[in-house]
Amino acid sequence: MRCKSPMAQAQHVDARDWSKPRGSLTPKPRCSAGEISAGLFSMLLWAPFEAAPDLVPGNGKISFYSPGYFPSAKPSAPPIYSTTGRRPKEALEVDRQLREAPNLQALWRFVAQHLPHFDTGNLVVAFTSAAKIDEGAAENLPEVFYEVVERLLSSMDFLEPRGLSMLAYSAAKLLYGDHRLLSQLSACSCRCCHRFGATDVAKATWAFAKLRFVEEEMAQEFWRQMVEPATVALRGARFVDISMIAWAFASTNKATDTLMEEVARETLQVLHELPPRSLAGAASTQRPTEQSIGETPMVRH
Repeated sequence: MRCKSPMAQAQHVDARDWSKPRGSLTPKPRCSAGEISAGLFSMLLWAPFEAAPDLVPGNGKISFYSPGYFPSAKPSAPPIYSTTGRRPKEALEVDRQLREAPNLQALWRFVAQHLPHFDTGNLVVAFTSAAKIDEGAAENLPEVFYEVVERLLSSMDFLEPRGLSMLAYSAAKLLYGDHRLLSQLSACSCRCCHRFGATDVAKATWAFAKLRFVEEEMAQEFWRQMVEPATVALRGARFVDISMIAWAFASTNKATDTLMEEVARETLQVLHELPPRSLAGAASTQRPTEQSIGETPMVRH
């Protein structure tokens, strides 16, 4: 006997069949895979409500599917570099130990011991951890630091926008203006600038402005390519990113009217929340032209 649906199947099954033990020779009705799948979906869909009527929508109780019923996962950080799968636990453990290094001596000692086994993410974290521990330490860097840099140069094409911006920002913090590193960072950033978020644009442009990487051929291409992504990224960005982008473009004289108008517009959105120092910094990035003085709302405030 072939059933048309799970409901039809139930009508054809004698109640006495359910009382018989497993392995019974009583013929069982056959259903197609599609009918079984549909019946299972129906059971899964309504089982929570049948088991707990209080969860049925519209009865004044919390819905099983309402927001907050299940804990929501926090959004993960953007990837540092492109990879086909998850990083191994060993690499994540190396990241942790690099970030927890108490001083530069301990950091470079650990790097020297484990560098042959570093993946690309470990290289980036080692470089950025040095900048967090001691800003402006470029004059006292050990030989192993330059080994890290050489491996980063050979891995640059695999870096995502977040990895590129982290490296640029850390180089500026260390005051490490190596031309090869900045040129490769610039070239790779230009290739994927359309994927830069506000934080990535802010860190990369701030870093290049800080290191005065402006007039070199590759630098000029970077600033030209980054104007449009920066203008788009400003919309709805955090004020810390807005202020870094504004300062970077203004201090290098690479800003456009459209970009600075966006800076002013976004600043106005949070004007009532800003302390005087932030207001002064934002206003100082506006170019003293007739247009910025006469038409930019932020300057008038």
